[in-house]
Amino acid sequence: MSRLGSNDEVSRWYILNHIGGVGGQGIAHREIERFNCQSKSEIELFSPSYFQLEVREGKQRFRRVSLAYHYVFVKGTLNEIKSLCGRDNGFSFVLNRASEERYATVSDNEMAAFRIIARSYENSMPFFSLEDIDLEAGDIVEVVNGDFAGLKGTFVPRSKSNTGKIVLEIAMGSGTCAYNINVKDVRVIEFAKKTTRAHDQIEAFVPHLLTGLRQYSRGEQLDRSIASKVSVFASRMEIVELHSQKLDAKLQALLHGAYTLLGDPERAVRSKRLYEKYHHSVTNPWTQALCELVIAESSHDNTRLKSISDIISLLSPTSKSQRLIEEELRLLFCR
Repeated sequence: MSRLGSNDEVSRWYILNHIGGVGGQGIAHREIERFNCQSKSEIELFSPSYFQLEVREGKQRFRRVSLAYHYVFVKGTLNEIKSLCGRDNGFSFVLNRASEERYATVSDNEMAAFRIIARSYENSMPFFSLEDIDLEAGDIVEVVNGDFAGLKGTFVPRSKSNTGKIVLEIAMGSGTCAYNINVKDVRVIEFAKKTTRAHDQIEAFVPHLLTGLRQYSRGEQLDRSIASKVSVFASRMEIVELHSQKLDAKLQALLHGAYTLLGDPERAVRSKRLYEKYHHSVTNPWTQALCELVIAESSHDNTRLKSISDIISLLSPTSKSQRLIEEELRLLFCR
């Protein structure tokens, strides 16, 4: 625990109780927003959660539950936190009886470390909805629910269908048998060793990553769909072999952003180092801007973001992907 100084106007992280009943996390965020609006404060709430698998009426689904039970972390001055806890909103102080300090607090460094750990839990998906991800030929999956729950097989692609059915190739003794089954959710046991259309997949992932980084920068929880896409992209593309340093530099920048969102600092650092190794080969100014944007937003580097914005302001976008980068920078500087 960090020690509380004599200055009540120093902003620090307090550990609070929050008893909010059903929808407690959403209520906590709304109460903080209401308090900030009414008191013209800027206190910050961190309420970590994770996806839990539950079964209702024979159907499995995701549910967000608190990672820290009824505890939340709120950053503000002592006077602000006292004012918050003095209202009928479910917030109350946690007393620190093991120290001469009255209220339990954590330092900025302790909170930064805890946020990384919390993200690794928060965005870990026990399985994926086929509405959120695309499987590839050779992916080995397990059916999670329905009549074929527990069935494991190799995904076989086919033409797009609106029936909700996929084809799985199942090993049967000395041969195999293909099953055309109705599936909603799967657990990916092993990703295909060789991915196809790497360039297309990288391009398609960019808007999802930028959305996730925007949520991350705002301190928001990732949407389930975004968390699924980020997780699958990172797992699939980590092992991809590209024969272009330009494309590899771009991929490593995107992987750095993905691992940051997933709370995997070791892989994030490794991807950043690989990006820095290859980034000299990237000559297109828009690609350079995208890579630098991802690196900067992942580390909250406003100086780097401003430099990118100055460069882009001199260019005119001519494609959807370029307009996306320009719009993302506009949104960042309008916050």
